[in-house]
Amino acid sequence: MKHAGILAASFALLAVPVFANHLEPATAKKASFTLVNGFLPCDQPNTATQSGNMPACAPAVGADVNECAFSATGSGKLTTVLTGSALKGDEDLKFAVSAKGLNSFCENHELCISLSFRATTDDCPEGSCTTTDVDFFVIEGGPPTCCIVTNGACKIKTTLLTALPGTFARGKNTGIEILGCGLQSQPPSSPLPRGLACGVLLK
Repeated sequence: MKHAGILAASFALLAVPVFANHLEPATAKKASFTLVNGFLPCDQPNTATQSGNMPACAPAVGADVNECAFSATGSGKLTTVLTGSALKGDEDLKFAVSAKGLNSFCENHELCISLSFRATTDDCPEGSCTTTDVDFFVIEGGPPTCCIVTNGACKIKTTLLTALPGTFARGKNTGIEILGCGLQSQPPSSPLPRGLACGVLLK
C-alpha cells in the first residue's frame, strides 16, 4: 500500500502463546481511530508544501466518487475490540462506527467499513507466516454491517468473523497490522480510496 506509513496500528487476534510459532505481545485488544475526509493519492506532484517542502498535488481531490464527505461541523470515530475467548472458541473482532455531520451527497448512500492490513499468523502449513498486504478489504452485507446515511449520520455495529466467516482462523495466534481504515461508498466497481479515512486533524 503506497501510503501505509501514514497510518500503522496493530492488535493481537486470537492469541494462544503456548502454541505460538511467532511472538506476539501479551495483549492488544482494542484499536480506536478518528475519521477525516479522504482524498485521492498524489501520483504526479505539481507543487510542494511550504513548511516541509513535501511534494504534493494541487488541487486536492476528494476520494469518494459520490462526493460524500464530512461537512465543516462533522466528526466520526471507528473502533474495533477483541471479544470472546480462545478457550470458548468464540473470539471475534467487533467493529463500531459513529459519524455525523456528513454532507448532502452522502444522504441515502451506503457506507461500509474498509480495511487495509497485513496479518502474521500460525495458520500456515509451515507454521508462522505473514500474508501479503490486503488493500481496501470491505466488510459488506448491508445494514447493520454497513449504514445507509440518514440525516447526515451513519452508525455501524458488526463483527468481522461472524459477518465474514473464514477470514481468520480462531486460535491461531494472529497479529493484524492495520495499514489503513475508514468508510467507503458501496457498491464499488473496483477497490476505491476511502471517502472517510482513519486519521488525525491538525488545525
